[in-house]
Amino acid sequence: MDVQRRRMLAVAAGATVVAALAVAGRAPGRRPAADVVQHTPSGLAVHSSLLAQGDDAPYTAGHAAAPAAAGAPVVGMALAPSGGWWEATSDGGVLSGGNAAFFGSAGAMALARPIVGMASTPDGGGYWLVASDGGVFTYGNAHFFGSAGALPLARPIVGMASTPDGGGYWLVASDGGVFTYGDAHFFGSTGALPLRQPIVGMAGTPDGAGYWLVAADGGVFTFGDARFAGAPSTWGAAIVPTATGAGYWVADRMGHVWPFGDAPSVGDAAGMLTTPVATAAASGGQVRLVTTDGTSALLAAGAPVAIAASPALAARAAGSASSYTFMATGPGGAPARWDPCTPIHYVTNLAEAPAGAAGVVHGAIARLSAATGLTFVDDGATTEVPGANRQAYQPSRYGARWAPVVIAWARPSESDLLPGGSIIGEGGSSWVQAGSGPKVYVSGEVVIDTANTGMLAPTFGSGSTLGELLLHELGHVTGLGHTTDQTQIMYPVLEPLPEARYGAGDLAGLTHLGAAPGCVATPSPS
Repeated sequence: MDVQRRRMLAVAAGATVVAALAVAGRAPGRRPAADVVQHTPSGLAVHSSLLAQGDDAPYTAGHAAAPAAAGAPVVGMALAPSGGWWEATSDGGVLSGGNAAFFGSAGAMALARPIVGMASTPDGGGYWLVASDGGVFTYGNAHFFGSAGALPLARPIVGMASTPDGGGYWLVASDGGVFTYGDAHFFGSTGALPLRQPIVGMAGTPDGAGYWLVAADGGVFTFGDARFAGAPSTWGAAIVPTATGAGYWVADRMGHVWPFGDAPSVGDAAGMLTTPVATAAASGGQVRLVTTDGTSALLAAGAPVAIAASPALAARAAGSASSYTFMATGPGGAPARWDPCTPIHYVTNLAEAPAGAAGVVHGAIARLSAATGLTFVDDGATTEVPGANRQAYQPSRYGARWAPVVIAWARPSESDLLPGGSIIGEGGSSWVQAGSGPKVYVSGEVVIDTANTGMLAPTFGSGSTLGELLLHELGHVTGLGHTTDQTQIMYPVLEPLPEARYGAGDLAGLTHLGAAPGCVATPSPS
């Protein structure tokens, strides 16, 4: 197995991560001889050829484009029956996600007040936008039934919901005042109640005979045939009813999703998102969260969280799409890759990891899955600390299967993959080859230097972060090599970034390593 591990470089422990870090020389490590060969019980050879000094794969240079400037925040979202979705920004822009059609926006208008919410028609043929002054804007087959734009509002409008047949809509203000238009009926409001926190959203019942309001402190208020099933003590962002109306989910600003009534648990996206959740919606038992930067997370019971980049950000990924290399190639120059038709199992050793590391691991895995289409399965905790001679087949520890990818924090004294000094992380995978067939990855490892990464924030936000480091090392596990394009995650130095996310070159390379090329047969170890 040709285990080619690439290193992230940073300053020594205790020093400050500066705006630009020089590529440090490789510190001496306790490394085995090259071309170590392991054999499975079936006689299959698993080749291990660690890189010697200077053995980095040739770089692919790319244009170092400046990161895209941040746009107006996302404030609303609506689902399309086709599985796509729309995102509304405060300046009136509309972004289409997935296969949702674009019907227009208020982005070119001189708005009196910012947009605060949106709703879609039942057939997905149009949508409404609402501004904080109660102005309503219609697109596609969404009809105009009136607005609060001319009313002297006591408090600003914060959201809207459409009726089941699309023949009307409700508007809700931050004091809980409810305004009805078309066939939307009035069932009550909190306008006269002394709220502890303002209302932030609303949702109608499936039959249109009631609605829920949710406050910023997670409080839930019911009207008409909307049932109260509970409320969390958290910073609420949105309330999302189930298809029956006998329950709902409450999403908070951090990405937690709280089920009540007949709503099943769908997990949460806490730690996977870089900005607060703006709103949420559900269809078919799946809940989609959208954050203020347009990133969305799709959650479903028993399924891994699927992260999708903002439709706007995806179109403005930094750098050149040619800025990528592969860790190993096989016949015809095809890159070694994982079988996308088989889930990739992973385990974690967080005994020496900093606070918040678990959430960052899950967030990085979710982002990698979104970029590749690969499925990852969390097998839980392990005590294994990977070393240079890690076995790809460990039946006594993991059973008669290929060893899962291990993600661990350790000290240089605990792993010979960590020589200390400027090397703060290593990542790579092991490949096998049947005859003259393709090279297929079967196991892998990431090891992070505990002593030299304490200064990294456990987020995917701006600066040099733990999220950036994990995305880099997991990129190696997937099969990406280094690039000289400083805007890419796969640049070999931990550079401060506006946001830790894969760039244009990273994404192009991951496309070749993910689900797009199709299945590839993986030999059994036993």
